[in-house]
Amino acid sequence: MADNKYNYRLTLDLVKFDPEQHKFFTDSPFNTEVNKFRPEPKFNTQGNLKFSSIGVVSKLIDNDTSPEDYAKIIYDAFGSFLVLISKKITKEELDRIKPGLDYDYINSFSYPATKDDCDFFIV
Repeated sequence: MADNKYNYRLTLDLVKFDPEQHKFFTDSPFNTEVNKFRPEPKFNTQGNLKFSSIGVVSKLIDNDTSPEDYAKIIYDAFGSFLVLISKKITKEELDRIKPGLDYDYINSFSYPATKDDCDFFIV
């Protein structure tokens, strides 16, 4: 994402829930018993780059998580960030449009993805 002045970078940190390690969570309207989100409250700026991150701790993240479940987690992660940084976007609005995701398309991706499908850049 970019505008005339800045390039933007948003990093997702997806972690499997570990009850020994994950005991405290940031309040988010998207948090559930299964998924917890910790978005940074603003973009940081370095030169012409604005960047932020969203931490996700989920009981669902493992090798058997379906593309549809991952899509729902990612949607809620971005939602938690947007609601936090915007005064105009609400969780209710995002919940209303979430069923419009194209789950047939999302589930059409091969699962698990092959190494070639991931298009990794390995040095």
